Formats: sequence, C-alpha cells, structure tokens
Amino acid sequence: MIREGKLSDADQISKIKVESWKATYKDLMPDNILKDITFEKEKEKFINKFGKRRIVVYEENDEILGYSFFGKRQNLNQENMADYTSEIYALYIKNDYRRKGVGTKIIQHICNTLKEENNDKVLLWCLKGNQGAIDFYKKNGFEYLKDKAQELNGINVEELSFGKKL
Repeated sequence: MIREGKLSDADQISKIKVESWKATYKDLMPDNILKDITFEKEKEKFINKFGKRRIVVYEENDEILGYSFFGKRQNLNQENMADYTSEIYALYIKNDYRRKGVGTKIIQHICNTLKEENNDKVLLWCLKGNQGAIDFYKKNGFEYLKDKAQELNGINVEELSFGKKL
C-alpha cells in the first residue's frame, strides 16, 4: 500500500537510505562519502526536513519497502526546463525489494498525483553511472534531458536529468 510518509517513519526511511547509498553508490562515490552516510545523520536530516517536502512510502505488513520525496521543482533557473514544474527529489527502495515492482508503483502513484494537481511534466535527476536507475526511469517513461556537474561533499559528480510528460 502507498501512503503519505509520517514522522514516525524516520527510523525505517533512514535505514533504507543508508543501505541504498552504500549498495548503489559503492563504485560510483568515494569511500569517505559513503562512510559519512550514517543512520543517525540521515534520521536527523529526515526529522529536520519533515513537512518541507512531500513523501510517500510503500508499505506491506507495517514494513516500509520504499519511499520517495517529490514536489515543486527546486531549481527553476535551468535552461530549457521551464515547463517542468514538479520534481521527484529521491526514490529509494529497500535492497531486497528492488526489481519487484515497488519502485514502479511509487513512480506511478506520484505521476498520477501530480497529474491530478494539473502538473504537465515531472523532472528527476540521477547520478551518472547508476545504470540500474537509468534503466528503471526509462522503463517508466522518462526521457533523458541533459547532464549537469554538481559538487557533493567536496567532490564533483555528474548527474543526468530525465523528464516525463504526465
């Protein structure tokens, strides 16, 4: 079942994020960045940002299997993207539940919600080299838009943007 995220979800969500980062980015990010991603820090971030962005979780038997943050587009100054008014900021699925439809259900839910709210297009970013995510987004109807360089914890990373008409 998909539902809105709650503050009481902080433990499960933080655990999923840490496990996802350490598994997904182990060959894409330096070890010092991955070591800096801890349960305690992620839980504190989640609590501090709660209510400032929308969150949905996919839950079965009181266990969160995945979640996503989404809402209004964060950076409206990017060229050729003015018609993308909404954005999916993050999507994380528990490692054991990847490739089992959880992410697709969350993405479909978000896209349907945004469309009902009169959004025409949604944008998201993913780390270059994260082929699993790239393939997933393409499978779910997102098209590649452009690259951007960004600094993350003192290192330069390349991100790819994808967009979808709702």
